Amino acid sequence: MVNTGSITYILLAILIVVLLIAIFIALIKRVFKFLIFILILFIVYLGYQYIVNSITPMEFINGIKIDISYLIKSAQNYSKIKKSSDEIKKIIDSGDLSEEAIDKIVEENNKLYKIKDEMISLPHSKVLDQYHSLYVLNLDKSLATSDAMVLMIRGKKESGDLINNLKEKVNTIFDYIKDIK
Repeated sequence: MVNTGSITYILLAILIVVLLIAIFIALIKRVFKFLIFILILFIVYLGYQYIVNSITPMEFINGIKIDISYLIKSAQNYSKIKKSSDEIKKIIDSGDLSEEAIDKIVEENNKLYKIKDEMISLPHSKVLDQYHSLYVLNLDKSLATSDAMVLMIRGKKESGDLINNLKEKVNTIFDYIKDIK
């Protein structure tokens, strides 16, 4: 005699396996549709770059590698810029006008100049031209402001109002740099 309980369990196991296979196939279909959607978006973006910026698809694809390395280096430099600008802001906010403080500001300012020179020389594609220009422009603003501040402080700290005004400008400029993403 055949045990109907064991047949039921076997049929139930087969049904579960078939359902799992169906779910797996449905997931694969959705992933495949998503990948096709991403590919279509990429092709549309390539077309846009070709029409608007006159960049051929091959130039764009080759530029991706250059831009990735540029963005990685830019992010690394951003952390250095943030560290130096925070150090300068800390000295300014403390109101310390000693020669040691001035030397520390000059040292941090020199670090910012090195970063600027490094950023200017980094290769990038046409796609990142605007980002690169904005990045360097804001870095130039912060350098000019901190240079002026050092000159004023070395000019023997005559006007507290000028220094406070400059503090505000330095903080504003460094906030612009932090907003670059």
